[in-house]
Amino acid sequence: MSPTAPATSLRAAALAVLTLLSLGLPWRAAEAGSYLPGIVVPGGTVLDANGNLDIIPGYVLPGFLLPGASALAGYQTQLRITVAVVVILLWLALRRRSPALGVAAVAVAVLAIPLVGLQPSPGQLCYLAAVVCLVG
Repeated sequence: MSPTAPATSLRAAALAVLTLLSLGLPWRAAEAGSYLPGIVVPGGTVLDANGNLDIIPGYVLPGFLLPGASALAGYQTQLRITVAVVVILLWLALRRRSPALGVAAVAVAVLAIPLVGLQPSPGQLCYLAAVVCLVG
């Protein structure tokens, strides 16, 4: 066993934990909905042609709530497909001992970050830590 084997296995374990954790943590914060208030249209009176007083009733138009967006976890985003592709590329790189496939896995992992949108959310920070662990 080489002296770097424990460090490599520790790094692989940290990579796996951080990646799985990033899939469970929120990647997009919940957005609050907005309320559009209703209006009151007042009634009135009108004299008709015969001189009778006619009453026009008023009415109320109710307001309504526009729903917001709920928080999305990593497994609900496009990232879940990217993580699967990166895992397959890493497995192939280890199996075939191909550094080119390892570089391709790192490239896919890095290029996936702007795919979901850059926000300082716990899931994205955990994924960034996993990418740093993969590169390092």
